[in-house]
Amino acid sequence: MEEIKVFFDDPELWKGIAFICSVALIGAPVYHFVLQKMKERSERIRAHIEEALKLRREALQMLRDAKHKEFYQALDKKEIVQKAIKEARLLKKEAQEDLQKRQDLKQSENLERIRLIRESGLRELKDEVIDIAVQTTMDVIQKDKSLIENKVFFDKALSEVGEVLTQEEEKEKILRYSNGSNFS
Repeated sequence: MEEIKVFFDDPELWKGIAFICSVALIGAPVYHFVLQKMKERSERIRAHIEEALKLRREALQMLRDAKHKEFYQALDKKEIVQKAIKEARLLKKEAQEDLQKRQDLKQSENLERIRLIRESGLRELKDEVIDIAVQTTMDVIQKDKSLIENKVFFDKALSEVGEVLTQEEEKEKILRYSNGSNFS
C-alpha cells in the first residue's frame, strides 16, 4: 500500500491532475463553444444543401415542364401544319371544281350560241333559197303563160324545188349562184 501512498504523494501526479482539471475547465467551455459553432455551421450547410436540393427539384420540374411544353408545342405545330395542308388541298380541290364548272358552263354557253347561230343561218338560208325559188318560178311563169295552164308540170316543178332545197349540196350551189359565182 505504500506504493499507492507514494504514488499519491508525488507532486507530479498532482501537477498532472491540476493540468488536466485546468485544461478541462478551460477546454469545456471552448469545447462547447466550438461544438455550438460546428452545429450552427452544420445547420447552415444542411440548410444550404436542402435549399440546393429544393432548387434542383424545382429546376428538374421546370425542365420536365419545358420538355413537356416543347413536346406538345411540336405536336401542336405538326397538327396545325397538317390541318393547313388539308385545308389547302380542300381549297385547291374546290377551286379546281369551281374552275371546271365555269369551263363547262362556258362551253355549254358557247355550244348553245353556235347552235343558235347555225339555226339562224339555216333559217336565213332557207328563206333566201325559198325567195330565189319563188322569184325564179315567177319569172318562168311570166315568160311562159302556157305553164300556168299545165298544172301538172307546175306541181312537178314545185316538188323538184322542194327536193333540191332538202339537199345540202344543192342549197350551197344555189347560194353561190345567187351571190354571183358560177353555177357548177
